Amino acid sequence: MGYKLEMLDSDLVLEHKNQKQILKIWKDLNKIENNHLKRGGSSSDGFKNQHWFSFMSPNYDKECNTVAEILELLRFEFEIDDKKNINITGFSGKAGQEDLFFKSIAHLVKPGSFVDWHGEDGLTFSWVFLENNIEQVDSSMVENMLKINQKKELLEAKIDEENTSKPKELKYKI
Repeated sequence: MGYKLEMLDSDLVLEHKNQKQILKIWKDLNKIENNHLKRGGSSSDGFKNQHWFSFMSPNYDKECNTVAEILELLRFEFEIDDKKNINITGFSGKAGQEDLFFKSIAHLVKPGSFVDWHGEDGLTFSWVFLENNIEQVDSSMVENMLKINQKKELLEAKIDEENTSKPKELKYKI
């Protein structure tokens, strides 16, 4: 059993310049001192004696040599652009511990990046990357924030247009 998720939309890029650091952080998550974070494992005599992250190999840190390889284990779909940036494009499957991996690198992701999710129970929510963290918010909140920002920009553009003859290009689009 598990909670099935589908990615609806994403504006999440792992820049090439940060990938060595991301790889190190993600490999370091598998250190023994992080066993308390791992939900997967096996037990004998009532004690958990092996630990791993949900849906991950217990030795992924030794088996994977790139961020892309770890993303594949995490079951993400992605594209690599001509600058070697990794653009996250999809995910469909049972929820594992993807959030933990992305929280660990939030400081290396452009603030404002997001992933929109749809759960098997019909719930939609988003991960929104802030300066050093990810906030999980109801998707309607994100949509409302975009509408507010768009209205603000439209107002600013109208004021600029009144002061100049050149219209301002809008940043937020719905």
